[in-house]
Amino acid sequence: MVADAESHGQRLAADSAQRREQELGAARTTAEPLLAAMRAEAYEEIRAQRAQAEQELPAYIERRHRKVDRLVQAARRERRRAAGESEST
Repeated sequence: MVADAESHGQRLAADSAQRREQELGAARTTAEPLLAAMRAEAYEEIRAQRAQAEQELPAYIERRHRKVDRLVQAARRERRRAAGESEST
C-alpha cells in the first residue's frame, strides 16, 4: 500500500513537471512574436527619433553659432569701452 502511494505520488509529480514544461513552452511560443513586435516598434521609434535629431541639428548649430557671435561682439565692445575709459583717465 505504501509502495502504491509512493508510486502514485511520483506519477503525480512527473505529470506536474510535464505540464509545467508544456505551459512554459506554450508561453515562450506566445511571447516570441510579441517580443519581436516590441523590438521592431522600438527600432522604428529610435529610427524616427534619430531622423528628427538629424533634421534639427543644423538649426541648433546655427543658433549656437549666433549666440557665440553675440558673446564675442559683446566682449569686443566691452574691451573697446574699457580701453576708451583707460585712455580718458
